[in-house]
Amino acid sequence: MPPPPPTMTLQENVALNTAALRVQRNYIAKKAKQIEEQYKRAHEEHNRRLMGHRGVEPDLHDSARRGSTSGRRASTAEHQRAAEASMMSRCKTHKKGDVTKMNRKELQDELNEEWHMPSLRYAQKYHLMNHPHKAGADMKGYDYKKATLGRHCVIGGCGEQLDLWDEGQVSEFGQFGSGITNYFKFLKWCTWIFFILSIMQIPALIMNSWGAGDQYEGASLAVLSVGNLGDSINITSVSIPFCNGDDFQQFDCTIKKSDLAYYYSLLDCLCTAFVLVGWLWLRSFEKKERDNLDRATVTASDYTIRLPKIPSDTKEIELKGHFARITGEAVAEVSLAFDNAKEIELYFERGKLMKERFVTVQKLRYQHTVMRKYGDHVGDPDEIKYLLKHREKLSKKIEELDTERAVNVKTFPNAIQAFVTFETEKGFIKAINAYSLNWWRNLCYPKALRFKGQRVKVKEAPEPSTVLWENLEYSNFDRAMRKTKTTAVAIAAIIISIVVAFFAREVQETALDKGGLAECPMMWDEMSTFDKASRISSEKESPILHCYCDELGMVEQYNDPLCKDYVKAQSIALATVIGACCSVTGINTFFTWLMNKSAKYEKHQSMDSMEASVMSRTFFLKFVNTGCLVLLYNQEWLKTGLGISLTVDADFSKSWYETAGQSLVGIMIITVLSPHISPWYRMRAMTKKIGELLSNKVDLKGDVDEVPYYTQDEMNAVFLGPEFHMDLRYSQALVNFFICFMYMAGMPIMPFIGCACFYINYWADKYMFCNFYRIPPQYSDTMGRMATRLLGFSIVVHLLMSIWILGNKAIFVSESFDAGKAMEEYESEYNPLHFHDSLGQRHVVPLATFLAIIVVGWFVNHQTKEFTHFTKNVINFITCGSGNKTDSLMSVMNTVEITYTRAKERGLIKGLNTYNILKNPKYIEAFNIDEDFANKHKHVASIRKLNLNNRTMSLENRGAAGGGGVASVGDDRL
Repeated sequence: MPPPPPTMTLQENVALNTAALRVQRNYIAKKAKQIEEQYKRAHEEHNRRLMGHRGVEPDLHDSARRGSTSGRRASTAEHQRAAEASMMSRCKTHKKGDVTKMNRKELQDELNEEWHMPSLRYAQKYHLMNHPHKAGADMKGYDYKKATLGRHCVIGGCGEQLDLWDEGQVSEFGQFGSGITNYFKFLKWCTWIFFILSIMQIPALIMNSWGAGDQYEGASLAVLSVGNLGDSINITSVSIPFCNGDDFQQFDCTIKKSDLAYYYSLLDCLCTAFVLVGWLWLRSFEKKERDNLDRATVTASDYTIRLPKIPSDTKEIELKGHFARITGEAVAEVSLAFDNAKEIELYFERGKLMKERFVTVQKLRYQHTVMRKYGDHVGDPDEIKYLLKHREKLSKKIEELDTERAVNVKTFPNAIQAFVTFETEKGFIKAINAYSLNWWRNLCYPKALRFKGQRVKVKEAPEPSTVLWENLEYSNFDRAMRKTKTTAVAIAAIIISIVVAFFAREVQETALDKGGLAECPMMWDEMSTFDKASRISSEKESPILHCYCDELGMVEQYNDPLCKDYVKAQSIALATVIGACCSVTGINTFFTWLMNKSAKYEKHQSMDSMEASVMSRTFFLKFVNTGCLVLLYNQEWLKTGLGISLTVDADFSKSWYETAGQSLVGIMIITVLSPHISPWYRMRAMTKKIGELLSNKVDLKGDVDEVPYYTQDEMNAVFLGPEFHMDLRYSQALVNFFICFMYMAGMPIMPFIGCACFYINYWADKYMFCNFYRIPPQYSDTMGRMATRLLGFSIVVHLLMSIWILGNKAIFVSESFDAGKAMEEYESEYNPLHFHDSLGQRHVVPLATFLAIIVVGWFVNHQTKEFTHFTKNVINFITCGSGNKTDSLMSVMNTVEITYTRAKERGLIKGLNTYNILKNPKYIEAFNIDEDFANKHKHVASIRKLNLNNRTMSLENRGAAGGGGVASVGDDRL
């Protein structure tokens, strides 16, 4: 029997275990590299068989993968940029990057390269690759009818029963990020809310349309509003629908309007309470889903902190050592941002010119290719002459940009920000915790935390793919000034909208005056048609002309001499209303365009902050233009300033619902479909182009007109849909929610419009997402959380409007609870506007009480949080603690603990896995660099040396070809 093994000490066990782990890691890394290389070779061979030598370079898909993460989809923008860069990399002159120093021989050799027709088969593959599809090699698309988008409430039972779509718990769109899944769930939540509100408002809708008879002449949507119950002076009671007085002996089937107003108030309180509960539910489940997703997802920002301001002479190695000493954790990499915004912008402009030049060269190559194949007679001399001049013009522009960059750009830019990536999440949290100083420690800033003698701030870093490096140089003051300018333009647009609305209202009022505004005389219905016509004709501009003409049909009115001018005036009034509605929609479209343009002008530092800003301001502008414009007609200072004399009805009076109210309903009905018309038209156009390409496959026959696309990326663009803009969709959804909910008390038709709007919006966006739009970026839930927060304000706005609508005494009046002499004396002295006279009405009290409860509840909740925060600060001050700022970060740490380097190697990081600007797909094409160069460099300044080396090589070739001397260019400092 062999002797037992010797007993090992603890140190020997630790050493042996460490060695075994090292061997295991090296073995796994080696095998993973071998598998990756095998996959790459197989994929390249597959693409080679698929396209041959006609299309783009066969490593497109791999380059897109390398731009993102292994085994995960890159965004469509990354695929497109990779395709374009890959095409240009096949061209020797464009791959070299310097096209401004070419001699005649090089220029001619550039054109002698054979033109290859873009691959239609690859364009189809590109279409599948860049549109939303399921996992798998076949890249099967989604069926919009069968794709399940899940729900927030993942429990069974009640949660399952309330799922009107019956789409299960899990969203199939989860691979596109929480932003996409939460958006569609948000639409479903809004549809569900307005569906229930519509059911709750059915009694009010029936009562309004039935109770006081038809108060409006002709077809009018105002019959569905409380205005159809008549004014408070002439009508004090209304009939109860479907009630037969013969069936009751002591009940006359009528109800006092004061009692009806009280019931309306209670109904509105019940609806508001339902929305409040639904909103709290939405916030709770969105947070749970966000936290679960954060724990299950590994991103580069989980390991990275951002330093908004650093010393200008900072080096990466210095920051590595500093934070390794502060946290005791290893730092994986450091990426610096410099004040080189001008240089990056010039590179972007240069990249566009290089792409345009490449397309021009491809057209010239096509001409030369067909002439070599079929003879010189098939070429177009005028076209060739124009293209040669255009190529020369573009080359000069590129040379001018290179000169400007060499003259105006700093040789040694200053460091302004830094992104420090730790090996572990613990290092990230330790750094955040170390710099979360209380006021006392911040006042006496610890020397150990200073970097190169200066104070530094540490913040959480955004996702690397969302960082806008060219904007980091701009200060908060610069961005504030730019926002001020764009906001001023938006305000000017609102003023124009107000002017258009007021003049349209004046034209409408003038047209309506043609028929008179007086009520029809008594016994009018018993008079014969001849007597009515005689009475009208006996009066010049009869004030009761509308009584006679409205009884006739449209054709009869036009043929009757008495009504001919009246029907024309009515048509003008109707056209004016429609025009005003369309102008509001048009200005809303302008707001969308303006906010898109201003987003780039305002120089946001990340895409998340840019899109959140666009969403919030687009929502505000559209809300004011659409929902608040009708409330300005009674403002005398506006009418005086515009020089318009309007006899405008009092707000929320009987006639207001016929004019302003009906206009608002018309705008919302238009909004149900108008946002989807343009995408639908664009999708049909794209489908038509694709159909033409598939049915008429172009061969090289010598006719220039028969080749619609000269480069692969041009053909790919036909198969590529537009981007799925979340910010604009959220802003429009918020506008629809606010307006429909805000006016619900006076116009119960609004919840039905809101339900239809969100229901159609959901299915239209789902269909377009599955069949038209490209794969979106990995949106975060920033916009979703902001939209949910803004919905809370809609509850307060709704209650204020309900109090105004029901309490202004135009339709409803009820007794006041305390209209005594003491209160009257108090109001005469301290409350000359007599607010209490309206708020004290019996039917308004429930609404005012509910509003007060919400405001007080919010205040108490806010103060409680402030007190808790203050108490924590006091405790931290006494104990010299740094607070619990890191508690939320600890709660969403990744479920699986893994180092940054290991996650990067295994392709577990979602999205872009590094803060190296040279590896960001957005900048690769502009910089005209390849992956090998990006792996060896980290700074934009490194590209200058690359360009100088290329220029030296170009000059050497030029000297060899032309017999001239050789110029040597270089800069060791770079």
